[in-house]
Amino acid sequence: MLNNDIKVKILDFIKLNENMCSCMDISKELKINRVTLIKYLSVLESEGLINYKEIGMAKVWFLQKNNMLNNFQNGNGKQLREMLNLIGEGVCITDNNNKIVWMNKIAKINYCKKDDYVGGSCCEVFNCGDLCIKGDIKKILSEKGIYKFECEVKDGSKIRNIASPLIDNNEVVGSIRVMLS
Repeated sequence: MLNNDIKVKILDFIKLNENMCSCMDISKELKINRVTLIKYLSVLESEGLINYKEIGMAKVWFLQKNNMLNNFQNGNGKQLREMLNLIGEGVCITDNNNKIVWMNKIAKINYCKKDDYVGGSCCEVFNCGDLCIKGDIKKILSEKGIYKFECEVKDGSKIRNIASPLIDNNEVVGSIRVMLS
């Protein structure tokens, strides 16, 4: 079992050093054995909190952006997904490119006609007017905050939607939509 205090220290150190730290930098500063540190870094990476770039022979570690979306993409955030599955309305999470990241069970059953919706354009599944025509969901949502609109699903029926920006580290990273029946 990994020590949570050490995980927090590693994350804080990476954040304080402008998000670019080598394993050797972290090891020296925090006085953690490099082999032990690599285990912690691997776990933090698998949790979607950090990532790395290979520069020469070294891995340079940085904080992962868009933790909110990673909760849906990487299987983290199980409690949040379970809670959204209990809502009696369809819920859809999209990224800034209007690609579907996740949908709850109600949205899949009632509004989605294909199984491979994740990663596809929201406009391929729904016709959402301005969001599809203009295509810049980040701009639309950051200007309007909560955005109400109607979508046409593949069978031609219309559904009311409320969308709100997903904000992570003061940056719009996508949207959450509630589809009202």
